[in-house]
Amino acid sequence: MLRLRTLNKTLYRPKPILGLRLGSGSAHHDDHHHHDGEEPSGRFLGLKAGRPFYFWEPIWYVGFYGSFAVFFALEYFSPKKGPNELARIEAMKRLEARGESATAWPFPAK
Repeated sequence: MLRLRTLNKTLYRPKPILGLRLGSGSAHHDDHHHHDGEEPSGRFLGLKAGRPFYFWEPIWYVGFYGSFAVFFALEYFSPKKGPNELARIEAMKRLEARGESATAWPFPAK
């Protein structure tokens, strides 16, 4: 019985937290992403700066960004009529239809 009790303590002993190692296990902690023989080329994703376009890329850029430009231009220059403006226009139309003077509105003519 005594032997099983000591065996259990040795088998299920928790590991100390301070002794836990995290990271890659490399001794060079200041050089995480360097691989020997691969010097940085200065190119993004290894592509040259003046690469040729595929045939569909200009069509895509003009269509995608051009549609945004047309949408924002139309939105900017469209007439802005809020609820108050629309109600005023409708009231003027109704006054004109009844034959009253819309210029004297909201004060009736005496």
